[in-house]
Amino acid sequence: MANWQATVNENELQDSNPTPVTIEGQSIVLCKVNGEVAAFANTCPHAGLPLDGGHVDEDGVITCPFHGYTYHVCTGKNTTFETDPQLQTFPVRITDGKVEVQVEE
Repeated sequence: MANWQATVNENELQDSNPTPVTIEGQSIVLCKVNGEVAAFANTCPHAGLPLDGGHVDEDGVITCPFHGYTYHVCTGKNTTFETDPQLQTFPVRITDGKVEVQVEE
């Protein structure tokens, strides 16, 4: 079953600045891209290393700081090698200014 978990205030997020949070034991990154908030697993599917230190460009593509793999933070698409694993993303909504992320229990 999925549930919504409140995280940070939306106004705390800056464009293209990855912000790590922990939700129910999961490390998740929040990032605002062109005014839209995205949530994705803080784990590079390629090597299992954290992504929160990566750079997010204006198109919403994060570059893994360890091996250079790239992923679209809103869709999870692997933009380096399309046949390789995708980045896990999570549904997001804003409620009373709070960013809420939907996670599986």
